[in-house]
Amino acid sequence: MHQVKKPRTMSFKSLAQAIESFEPFGDVCFSDLGKLDVAADALRGVRALDHFVSTKGRLPNAWDWAEAQEIVATCRSLAGDEAVNERMVRLMALTAQGSLCPIAAFLGGVLGQEVIKALSGKFTPLHQWVHNDRSPFRPCRRRHRHRCSSQPNSFLCPDDGR
Repeated sequence: MHQVKKPRTMSFKSLAQAIESFEPFGDVCFSDLGKLDVAADALRGVRALDHFVSTKGRLPNAWDWAEAQEIVATCRSLAGDEAVNERMVRLMALTAQGSLCPIAAFLGGVLGQEVIKALSGKFTPLHQWVHNDRSPFRPCRRRHRHRCSSQPNSFLCPDDGR
């Protein structure tokens, strides 16, 4: 038996349209189906970080609690009546300048898979959003702050031999 896939025409929104019309359970591909509510919270946090970058011209300083609170307040104002996961947004702000290898590996794998799909034309590409919960990779205790370098994109600990 031979199966022939019929061509399918897909349309995508621009990034600005997709952010404005984000539906948490609509066009999102989840890597962890146990955390379906996290995608909307993460997008709100990213929008607040983006607002910070557009006004200040930089990411918030690593482990700067005042700037993190500013981003949480921005997130609350952007969310309107919707609830905000302040802990998640605060951790995003505190660690925004960090470079985390597991996230880079995940994104590289997704990008490589999408390139192969585009070149081969055999498989359907991801539609609009892919969400991967990064919270297990972030430090969750304030005590880690003194161990991190203050240099951007560097969360190297002084005792790691570098």
